[in-house]
Amino acid sequence: MRKLLALSMAVLLIAGIVGPAFAQLSLVTASAPLEDQSDHAVNVALQKATQQAVDRARAQGLEPIGIHRAFMTADRVTVQLVASDEPGDQDQTPRFAPDDMA
Repeated sequence: MRKLLALSMAVLLIAGIVGPAFAQLSLVTASAPLEDQSDHAVNVALQKATQQAVDRARAQGLEPIGIHRAFMTADRVTVQLVASDEPGDQDQTPRFAPDDMA
């Protein structure tokens, strides 16, 4: 009985010391004006909106993970970016690079 009590106390002590770590995930939204419906104008607006979303995420102390969705209306391109407060693996290749879009 004492061993069971000692074991349960040890488990409770370890559980209190090593609590779960939860990363904060956030959707960051940004949009850019669309000058016309040409492919070039869409690419430019998409690049601007993505860069704005990345800048907003980093301003909040979050690291961008990837694009959740992007959509276009008649006069705007909107991007939703997933960002996390957990730093990613530095050896990983980024899932997207806004400067490389064109």
